[in-house]
Amino acid sequence: MAETAEGIIMVGTTKGLVCFSSTFQTPDQIRFYTHIRDPNDASSLSNNNVIYIYTTRKREVYISTLGGGVNKIVSSPLTPDQMTFKSYSKKSGLPFDWVLSTIEDAKGNLWFISENTLSKFNPRTEQFDNYSRDFLKHKSFYSEALPVINSQGELFIGTSTGFMELPIAQLRKSQYVPPIVLTNIKILNDSRPIPCNDLSEFTLTPRQRNITVEFAALDYVNPENIRYAYKLNGVDSDWNYVGRKRSANYINLPHGTYNLLIKSTNSDGVWTDNTYTLTIHVTPKFRETVWAWMLYTFILTLFIVTVVYILFYIYRLRHRVNVEQQIANIKLHFFTDISHELRTPLTLINGPVTEVLQNEELSSKAKEYLGIVQKNTERMLRLVNQILDFRKIQNKKMKLLVEETDIVAWLPTVVEHFKVIAEEKNIDLKIETGCNRSLLWIDTDKFEKIFFNLLSNAFKYTPNDKAILLKIESAEDSVYISVIDQGEGISENKLETIFQRFETIIHRNMLEPSSGIGLSLVKELVAIHHGDISVSSEIGKGSRFTVRMLKGKAHFMQDKQTEFILSDMSEAVITPLDNEVTNASEEENEEKLSILIVEDNLELRRFLADILSKEYHIIEAGNGQEGYEQAQQAYPCIILSDVMMPVMDGLDMVKAIKGNREICHIPIVLLSAKSSLDDRIKGLEYGIDDYLTKPFSTNYLKARITSLLKQRKLLQENYRLTLLSNQPMPGSLDLSPSSPQVIPYDQNFIEQVMNIIEENMSNSELTIDEIANAVAMGRTAFYKKVKAVIGISPINLISEIRIKRAIQLFDGGEPNIAQVAFMTGFNDPKYFSRCFKKQTGVTPSQYKEQKG
Repeated sequence: MAETAEGIIMVGTTKGLVCFSSTFQTPDQIRFYTHIRDPNDASSLSNNNVIYIYTTRKREVYISTLGGGVNKIVSSPLTPDQMTFKSYSKKSGLPFDWVLSTIEDAKGNLWFISENTLSKFNPRTEQFDNYSRDFLKHKSFYSEALPVINSQGELFIGTSTGFMELPIAQLRKSQYVPPIVLTNIKILNDSRPIPCNDLSEFTLTPRQRNITVEFAALDYVNPENIRYAYKLNGVDSDWNYVGRKRSANYINLPHGTYNLLIKSTNSDGVWTDNTYTLTIHVTPKFRETVWAWMLYTFILTLFIVTVVYILFYIYRLRHRVNVEQQIANIKLHFFTDISHELRTPLTLINGPVTEVLQNEELSSKAKEYLGIVQKNTERMLRLVNQILDFRKIQNKKMKLLVEETDIVAWLPTVVEHFKVIAEEKNIDLKIETGCNRSLLWIDTDKFEKIFFNLLSNAFKYTPNDKAILLKIESAEDSVYISVIDQGEGISENKLETIFQRFETIIHRNMLEPSSGIGLSLVKELVAIHHGDISVSSEIGKGSRFTVRMLKGKAHFMQDKQTEFILSDMSEAVITPLDNEVTNASEEENEEKLSILIVEDNLELRRFLADILSKEYHIIEAGNGQEGYEQAQQAYPCIILSDVMMPVMDGLDMVKAIKGNREICHIPIVLLSAKSSLDDRIKGLEYGIDDYLTKPFSTNYLKARITSLLKQRKLLQENYRLTLLSNQPMPGSLDLSPSSPQVIPYDQNFIEQVMNIIEENMSNSELTIDEIANAVAMGRTAFYKKVKAVIGISPINLISEIRIKRAIQLFDGGEPNIAQVAFMTGFNDPKYFSRCFKKQTGVTPSQYKEQKG
């Protein structure tokens, strides 16, 4: 324990230095502060085990520790809560880190005592002179007893056997400076001989980066007391004090020149000026040489120049493409404007010419001339339409109406248009197919334009008396359709640009000029069908254009501009639904509205189920009889049915459903190939809600289903509004012309249910089973009928009717709430109040107060 001049009391413990101020009046004012070692703070206490505190004549405080050397308090001003320390340890020259005690001599030097060594410290120079027990010729260990210096300057130190008297003024150490020599050098752990003369420098090869240097100080008196230190300039910032260790080890040295400095004490432990310098040259590897860096710089510069050139080239290319695109857009915009203006006059020309050609009194010459006019007018109309199609594709407004088509049966209808020109030019026009039937999902109008352009080009470039072949080949997942001619052929440099817009090919038949948009339009139309087109050609032998189309319709599913047109097909190309789709889980069935699909064509039925299953629970039936039975069991929200079916056709099924009071409310949509007005009228007379003819748009079908379900929802809301109104209930339906109409079956059913509830208004024992029996229906059928027609359950219907009667009674002046509850079938007035508030938003008492 010690006290400073500032009145700070310090207590050394094994867990740090505890400080508090002595300037307190009462014990409650004492505040203790503990200072401990912080590994991350060099100015903290070096060790927590404080054994001795010493204050010098200059009021400087030195704290001795067991394991951390000596700590000097250097903070100013000195306060008990804020202290900073400077530590002295082996790294500073102190021969030990365990200090037992401290004392100051007459000259201001401090003497630090450990078990084996006595060390003199000069506070001004911060240098240590160390004296071992061997040097002092004393064999006993020093103890923790406090040392004393008498008036003659003699130091008395307690030992394990008594005490020792030491005349410190007479202590003299040897000033001998021992020379340092190298004893061994290990490179990559291999020793190499050292010459007898002093070695001042040596060189390491690029592969020799690990080195160990061994050395010794030539002092033979007490060599075990010699201490060593070394430092490698450029690597070490401070001296490495290694005690008796006589070697320096360095691993993975970078290339360069280094000076290894070695120094030592003499046998008395006095550090002397005997520094030995060894220069080490580490040869760089090639990648570290100046030449390598010059090469790296050259490569980097070349890379940057190349990248800049490529970027500049891409910029120029993009700029050129943008310019070409702008020019093409200007052309297309111009042609589009002209095309719109030309359609009307061309139509006015073509119409009268067609009428005149039907006049049998015309001469053959006049018919020939008018035929040329008609032919070229139609050609101009086709060009106008192609330009307008281009504009649609560019603006992404081109819509596809795809339907399943037998391409083998369909293509001859396109070829038929070229029979006359084939005869005129004596060209052998043939179709070659590798199969009897090949089904594709295509937009027939767009596909006709594709092959009309390809065949037109083939005839344009094919001389007389040659042949043109249209070839159809079927693969596993694709169909290849080729147009092969025996024309002039196309040069290789033109093959790369032939599908570009406004690109034309110069040919000998200049009487048939090209617009340069036909093949470009073909490529765009093929692309929106998710197909591709390729061309091969040989000068003088002809050209081959091949269109590849994917089978199936999966590739169209994500297209927003694609709509499916459905028609009856005799063979399946539609993937059957998985059980997970057709037999959805019960949880999904409860969340989704159900649709009954009645269709004898399995493929069309499965396709309809596929496109509707994401939004609805699907029930399937193969004929009218099955559909009628499924409707009775499942109570679907809507029924889609074909007309022509075995066992029971669609109209008979409609008649049976509309005659069944349990299911007569279900909306029905007929899908049929019969499109005559009489068929539509007949269906509407049977009570159907809509009649769609095949083929039909899937988007329209979905929209119609949504519309019918919305109408059903509006009808339910209309019923509920009527029930909740304060008008007389039976026969009170007053629908405006624009509201959903109520079929007589449903209206009679609701009126009958309402009458039963009215008659049993005060009967608290009225049950759903009693009402169901009264209307001659089963409990389940009655529940689903009420739910479908009104949109609420029978229990809620009874409750809402009774609350409505209660409102009528309150409006009529009935003051007693309990009496009104009993009159409306509620045994418990509290339950009546809860139901009343749930329906009206206020309690009966609040309602009466509002009515005042």
